[in-house]
Amino acid sequence: MVTTEGDGTFRFSGVDTPYDLTVGFEDPPLVPRSLTLRGLTRAKPIIPANLDLYAKRAVPLVVAVTGPEYPLPMEDQILVTSTAKSPGARRASSSGGIFEDDIEWFGPSEPTVNLVAARTTFDSTFGFRVLSAGVRENVRLQSAMPGYMISLDRAVPTSTTTIDVQPGVYTENVHVRLNSFTVEGAQFSKSFYFDDPTIEFPSEGATFMAFGFIANGRSAAASSPAVAGGTTRLAMPETIDTVLPAEDATGVSRTPVLTWTQVPGASAYWVTVGSQFAVGTQLYVLPAPASSVSIQDLSALGVGLEAGQTYPWVVRAWVGNGFTADDVADGTGIGGYREQITTDSFVEYMTYSKFTTGP
Repeated sequence: MVTTEGDGTFRFSGVDTPYDLTVGFEDPPLVPRSLTLRGLTRAKPIIPANLDLYAKRAVPLVVAVTGPEYPLPMEDQILVTSTAKSPGARRASSSGGIFEDDIEWFGPSEPTVNLVAARTTFDSTFGFRVLSAGVRENVRLQSAMPGYMISLDRAVPTSTTTIDVQPGVYTENVHVRLNSFTVEGAQFSKSFYFDDPTIEFPSEGATFMAFGFIANGRSAAASSPAVAGGTTRLAMPETIDTVLPAEDATGVSRTPVLTWTQVPGASAYWVTVGSQFAVGTQLYVLPAPASSVSIQDLSALGVGLEAGQTYPWVVRAWVGNGFTADDVADGTGIGGYREQITTDSFVEYMTYSKFTTGP
């Protein structure tokens, strides 16, 4: 077992590539977890110490958004974000336009960005629309920030697209959402669900995501950038399922081999063993064409399967770029948030099972 030095850096020498790396951490404190990255080639991987694989920064910010008559109609809202990569836009007060919240981002500390506010609406007649926007330029995100004012004085050009969902076998509870939209160079990661197949979006860009389900915890999600003036296709043509151990198997080894069916075109598989909030949960990020993983005895890290316990396990197959071990260790800290903020097309297939270890 190797531990970090005071700066949180592991130091090795003479490592051939590709290589595997397992890291133990506590998230939250006193709750040991582990992350295993396989197929790494990076000389200096930067690894967020949590099961969502993200590391975001935040500073408190106060912004007064002017322009609309307040209070806003019930169907309207004002969102604020920045031109940095952000995990999500936050809402300003509908009663007075005051934004008083953290502004969050991925990447280096203290970036200089533009702050962008957008007024959106959603009604039964016109659906989702961005009504106006405003910008405050060249703001440095740092501690002890002053207050700012943004005027919603800019029109937002729009385009339309028609959504075509091809769910394959995932025909239960199929639904579509606008996953993000871009205005004045800022990506607003904020979800809006809708039923009308034709939708208006800001001409700078948008992404859409479709979801579908089948029995026993199997699901798929497809994401694509909007095709302006055309058809945005969201297809989930493949399937994935667990193989061994059989679902609800008992007497399973504490170091079992978990297997699943491969997904054509997958670039990576993420396998989670244990529940999200449990002690000892393990996450494996595996390169394609993996179809199995041998669960390790990580007792030296305070992690491992216990006797006579039931464990859920989940496999997520990613068809698309940005989800390999090298990607999640790239230093951006985006990790699991990539599916929310990427503008690249991808499909995620997920399957679920559980087993009980022997005495």
